[in-house]
Amino acid sequence: MYIDVSGPAFDRSGMDRWRRFQNRIYIAVMSNIVSGRQIRAARMLAGLTQADLARAAGCHPRSVRYWENKGSNPPTNVASTLDSIEQALNRHGVIPFSTPTPGVRCSS
Repeated sequence: MYIDVSGPAFDRSGMDRWRRFQNRIYIAVMSNIVSGRQIRAARMLAGLTQADLARAAGCHPRSVRYWENKGSNPPTNVASTLDSIEQALNRHGVIPFSTPTPGVRCSS
């Protein structure tokens, strides 16, 4: 199958949308944080409040509350945000993991 990506039928915005879609797929497969429940469990294991985690991850406390309320759904589709949350949790001694089943553990 051949797809012609030149011309007005397949413009730049279509390509940008495709890259964003691919990025979401990559995040869903590669991230260790896969649910809002996992963020809440990790935060509580680290002894952090929502505001503390938000400050450590460089985001707004409302964002943490929103992600935790997602339950078993993926918290966000922005790779940098998930990475900053995971790094903040790692700095506080908590390691999230996604296989064999999603969870968190202390690093020591």
